Amino acid sequence: MVQLLKTIGIKPTGWIVEIPAQLAVLSKLTDVNTAYVEAGFRNWVTKFSQAGITTVFDAGIQGVSIDEGLQLYQKLEQEGKLGFKTWTSFYWNDQNVDPIPELKRIHKEYNSDLVKVLRLKVNVDGGDDKQNAVFIKPYSDRNDGWKGEPILPAEVINKVVTEADAAGFDAYCHCFGDGATRLFLDAVEMATKKNEPRDRRHTASHVNFIHPDDLPRFKALNVIADFQTNWAARDALLQNVTLRRVGKDRLNSTINPRAVLENGGRIAISSDWPVAGWSATHEPLVTIQVAVTRQFIQPPRKPPLGGEKLRLTLDEAIYAHTLGAAYSLGQEKNVGSLEVGKAADLVVLEKNLFDVDVYEISKVPVLMTIMNGDIYHQDGL
Repeated sequence: MVQLLKTIGIKPTGWIVEIPAQLAVLSKLTDVNTAYVEAGFRNWVTKFSQAGITTVFDAGIQGVSIDEGLQLYQKLEQEGKLGFKTWTSFYWNDQNVDPIPELKRIHKEYNSDLVKVLRLKVNVDGGDDKQNAVFIKPYSDRNDGWKGEPILPAEVINKVVTEADAAGFDAYCHCFGDGATRLFLDAVEMATKKNEPRDRRHTASHVNFIHPDDLPRFKALNVIADFQTNWAARDALLQNVTLRRVGKDRLNSTINPRAVLENGGRIAISSDWPVAGWSATHEPLVTIQVAVTRQFIQPPRKPPLGGEKLRLTLDEAIYAHTLGAAYSLGQEKNVGSLEVGKAADLVVLEKNLFDVDVYEISKVPVLMTIMNGDIYHQDGL
């Protein structure tokens, strides 16, 4: 976007942060309509298959309406060009809107083989760089006690998560700071106590910071922690901005799936593509490699973020990106592993990941991607 601004004679003097602001600027430069989104989407559908992706979770359609986005998914499905199962959500962050009726509507209306609406997407906070992540202790570079404020009041989140839970819908929540993570865990706990027992799969996404006191609650509440491990390296943003925002100790504990596992909780790992402060990738092999190294894929590499003790094993990383993610979506009986009775979703790699150096994982070519028994990518076979 910066280059686009420069080409029309506009010199950026600051940052444009958060998707709504970016879309507002982009819409002044080009017509962000359904055709524009469809053109870009068709290009990326192929790239997803080339990367070995057979299932995605869409955490919030933006730029077009929810119906336009879901109809686009189903359009490609009907053409036979949607090479992955798509579990989607209703994105909600407006306390003046009751999301439950709309969630129920689109869940009923969009329920094809490859496109289903399963969840309510909730945003508790933003990010530390903008100082709108919610923390339990104040920001280290503020002297006014600022801890951040949630996008929605806690009582509103508690009410809506409880109502969604009662209707059988799990919540998928953006939780960046440890205060946001605690707020969401509190909401799930309230819903669990108030509603009838059921097989819940509420998921906290990002969870860049988790207070030690809250780690056992993931197991107790069966809340899945969904990490973006492709961010788990000492990039320039972490070493400069985040370090100032949270201090050294909190920085070294960030993006820590190891801590959740050690406390008996379940984890998933995903990319959060295309969003990222420094590392934006849709490629599972990149996310897996950084999970096991906690260093960037490109040298020169800084020391592992938080030390070697926070690294995942390759077994753990692969499981989190396959069966762990499938469990988060309530789909572990259908996808996530090669078993009789499950969908014929599989990826053929040129090499066994357990036989290559960990710093070469992201370089292993994807030779074939099969979804529901159909080949959507083939290279060299």
